Amino acid sequence: MCLLFLSAVRVYETFVKRFLLHVLPLGFYKIRYFGVLASANARAKKEQCLSLIDKPQYLSELEGKRQRESYARKQTKQKRNEKKISSKQQHHHSIDI
Repeated sequence: MCLLFLSAVRVYETFVKRFLLHVLPLGFYKIRYFGVLASANARAKKEQCLSLIDKPQYLSELEGKRQRESYARKQTKQKRNEKKISSKQQHHHSIDI
């Protein structure tokens, strides 16, 4: 029983030591604005990372939905414009001399 208790204590000590490696001392801040995590050119960096590992670009459900909606709006707008153009052509009577 004593060995089991000591083993459990070692497991917890190891966990706490590893956890505390991620805790910064007072006055220090985590810096996330350089490298791949930087927001500047994030899209280009993400595309480059995905191309390096030969994976297609992943779109979250919301991003995919926004793109589908945007595409649908563009298609609807294009169809309206085509209808306007065709109706103008039908009403426009030209006289050939």
